[in-house]
Amino acid sequence: MQPMVVKSATRKRFSAWNQQQGFSDEASAAPRRILMTTDTVGGVWHYSLELVRGLAKFGVEVALATMGPLPTAEQRRQVARIHNITLFESSYRLEWMEDPWEDVEKCGAWLMNLEDELKPDLVHLNGYAHADLPWNCPCMVVAHSCVLSWWEAVKKEPIPQRLGRYRERVAQGLARAHLVAAPTAAMLNAVETSYLPLPIPGLSTTDAAGKGTGQTTRSISSSPWGGFGMRQKISTPSPSLPALSPGPCS
Repeated sequence: MQPMVVKSATRKRFSAWNQQQGFSDEASAAPRRILMTTDTVGGVWHYSLELVRGLAKFGVEVALATMGPLPTAEQRRQVARIHNITLFESSYRLEWMEDPWEDVEKCGAWLMNLEDELKPDLVHLNGYAHADLPWNCPCMVVAHSCVLSWWEAVKKEPIPQRLGRYRERVAQGLARAHLVAAPTAAMLNAVETSYLPLPIPGLSTTDAAGKGTGQTTRSISSSPWGGFGMRQKISTPSPSLPALSPGPCS
């Protein structure tokens, strides 16, 4: 798996995009401090550590906030071997677990406190719901998987009503994220199918009442994170219809 890295050739675009989003001049510099969430259950853990190692050569420091089961002794040893990472542990239930929402709220408060303390240049979420928090810096979501696409692929039956709240919270998070990426175009398309009706690139979007929102989308010529399918916003996030656009996937 190719790590997502901020390459020097993309820093001007990152800065211009941040300024367009209304962030400060300081936030518009290439990110040097990242607050990243992860879980300790499966592949996201390995992905997160590989990405942090890849970011080390760019001088990026990562605060890694864990959810789900606490890291094992072996996982802590893995972290200890990486020089540009600081581990922050929690045992809050993940949004895809059974009845997680009280923990999701508590975890959100914890993450906001971490942002206030650490003042990162970028928040990188390996989940969805917490993108709806009032972050003070750009917030990126990476879509590794989701319950709805898993259900349809494995169960091959309609999504049950009990997953309605999960669908709502994931959609709200995606609508507020400033950047959405996925390891493959197929995963990104699955997320779009399950949660977000996208506007046609280059055209103004409309809301549910048919009124123009003034938001537009465009394709981006290359990904600042390298090797990932992406959707990039170019206007203020909207809780009803985010302005996202197709990007390349290798």
